[in-house]
Amino acid sequence: MPETLKIGGTQTAAAARRRIYQRVLGANLLLVAAFVALAISSPATLSVLFGFPEPLPSEWVRACGGMLAVVALLYLQGLLDPVHARWPNIVGIGARFAMAVLFLILGGGFLWFCLFDGVFAVLLTISYFNLVRSDPTRRP
Repeated sequence: MPETLKIGGTQTAAAARRRIYQRVLGANLLLVAAFVALAISSPATLSVLFGFPEPLPSEWVRACGGMLAVVALLYLQGLLDPVHARWPNIVGIGARFAMAVLFLILGGGFLWFCLFDGVFAVLLTISYFNLVRSDPTRRP
């Protein structure tokens, strides 16, 4: 088989895996954006939805939403160019695992956050590993 056909197939597979990773990360960031919007616009609704004790200081909920928005913006480079912007993706995946553990320890209403971050951490790890492994530009 000619070498060009093999490389073309590899590039096609890498492009497909890149789209999968970008869709998973994009879905995560859209859900985070919805959470941020709710945290900033209606912290009391957020508290009720996740079963937090009343009264939860709305200032703290809004501040957490704002910090989460900043962190999510840092992932955009990894979303746009996941192969060459590895640092935001690797740190983001590790942070999701760490936050899942923290939320599990906190318990209560945080168990939903644990599930969210844990599921996305696993999905992002698998899809990113497959992307990096299949990308033809990763080797000199």
